[in-house]
Amino acid sequence: MKNKYKIILIAIFIIAILVRTIFICKTNISEFQFDFGIEELTSEVQYDNLYENFDKEPNTGRHINYIMQLYTYNSLPNKIIGQFYHPPLHHFIMSTWLKIADNIFDMSSTRFESMQFITLIYSIIILVALYKLLDELNIEDKSKILPMLLFAFYPLYIFLSGSLNNDELVTMFSILALLYLVKWEKKPTMKNAVIIATCIGLGLMTKTSIAVIAIPTVYVYFKKLGEFVKQEKSVKGLLIQLLVFSIISITLGVWFQFRSLANGLYTLGIIEPYEYLSIADRSLWERFGISNILNTSFINIWSYLIYSSLNFYIMTSENIMYNLIMAVLVIILAIDTIYFMIKNQCKDKILLITFISWWISYFYLNISMPYTCSMHSRYMVVPISIGIAYLGLGMKDEKNKIIKIQVYASVILLSAMSIIEFILI
Repeated sequence: MKNKYKIILIAIFIIAILVRTIFICKTNISEFQFDFGIEELTSEVQYDNLYENFDKEPNTGRHINYIMQLYTYNSLPNKIIGQFYHPPLHHFIMSTWLKIADNIFDMSSTRFESMQFITLIYSIIILVALYKLLDELNIEDKSKILPMLLFAFYPLYIFLSGSLNNDELVTMFSILALLYLVKWEKKPTMKNAVIIATCIGLGLMTKTSIAVIAIPTVYVYFKKLGEFVKQEKSVKGLLIQLLVFSIISITLGVWFQFRSLANGLYTLGIIEPYEYLSIADRSLWERFGISNILNTSFINIWSYLIYSSLNFYIMTSENIMYNLIMAVLVIILAIDTIYFMIKNQCKDKILLITFISWWISYFYLNISMPYTCSMHSRYMVVPISIGIAYLGLGMKDEKNKIIKIQVYASVILLSAMSIIEFILI
């Protein structure tokens, strides 16, 4: 019986990678991107021109400009425009891959398009890390199937597997940090502490949004320290771990900001988006109030969060009914998640604290920066993943057959519709 569930989980992994690969192969790097630049690529000449025109509009200050700056000049930008305020790890990885691709592929299109296979690797690592997280939560194989279906096939995860900005890499480091934080709470070893510090440090070298993970990290550390004191155990090891953790995470995490300040560049905070994306003139109710989910909106945070997670943008007329059905399924599963979180809130405080911290950060972002792009679901993969993990936790112990049938039906239907969407995209 156990082997049967293992086979199902392996099949989910294989199909998940296949669907992501199909999506990447069927779309080019000018599609389904944010802040990347490149409006359209339809010919080999346009790919060739990227080597010369990477700093011209519409690429100026975009992620492709950043990548090609490193590729062409082997140096960081000497001014802060557009996306240049970001730390450079993702852009360095991409520029390095392009140099390797120069020796493998003859055509410019193949070289540039192959960058999506780097983000595919990030996506696979995320999938494995989320599976390991379910292991750490003591969820048996049978109960892993539902959350793994969503991790594998929920549209947001698939879209991000081909997204060439730095969102997928920072998401990977965030989920890895969360995984090893759960491991460290059970077994507070130096190895786990070093891995957490490295993930947070490299995450900060990618995008500063990972700083949110510091909240559950501080909570877990001082909780464990309090337990050691209460049990009269030596805290010397924990204090040494704190020192090593601080050295690694701070050194990796802030060198770019110090370097920038030393060169007269300010890279702290976030550069204001284009003004045409502003929704500052809209009322708080329009932006944060309960919306009619059947009406898509570029203004309401709940509507945009749901629909951007289903199609990466707000719906088009060609797939409106399809996405409406999927949106209803998402709402049903969100209600299920809240129900399971309330039932299991005392079991896994790390997940709950991380979940709440990310939501607070998300609301702060949208209050301080009232722009349409601030609401996008790509900023919320970590709390979405935690919610899905709670589905697995809840279903493990749920006795109500009606609830169980409803959750199974919703997850399977949503996953099937997503697979069809990406095969036909």
